[in-house]
Amino acid sequence: SNTLAAAAIAKAEKVPLISYASTSPELSALEDGGYLWRVVPSDAFQGKAMADIAKEGGYTSAVVLHLDNAYGTGVANAFDSAFDGTVKKIGYDPATFEAAALVDQVAAEEADVLILVAYATDGSKLFVQMAEQSLNMPVIGGDGIADDAIFDELDGTLAAMQNVVATKP
Repeated sequence: SNTLAAAAIAKAEKVPLISYASTSPELSALEDGGYLWRVVPSDAFQGKAMADIAKEGGYTSAVVLHLDNAYGTGVANAFDSAFDGTVKKIGYDPATFEAAALVDQVAAEEADVLILVAYATDGSKLFVQMAEQSLNMPVIGGDGIADDAIFDELDGTLAAMQNVVATKP
């Protein structure tokens, strides 16, 4: 979101803007006059990769639990566009979420697979809560949960993350 706002200024002032962390798919279609450059792939690639993994796993329904921000929504929408099965998206605010309530929502969907687009802190809480509630469903996650810092958050995270597949561009 910050890069989207800054791109208009960069274009107006004819100053190149180079980002190492801007992954929003919205940037791909932005009329930036050639002044915006990024050195990381769009989240659209990650969403497609997650959909490919889900398809290869034989899953036909997915619940996408995602951060309600540009990163989470971008990956969730990219997954939804690339996946051939049924998709239910659940967005959450990382500042106010309750892991137990979100896990209840995920379980209620009775999907084949959970697609998780979360940061390490949130992911740790969600995985531990899934274990506590005995929600044993396959999980395909984004790069936020592929961060080694996830194991520093809560005791039990490593054990709760067995059989998780994560993408990381």
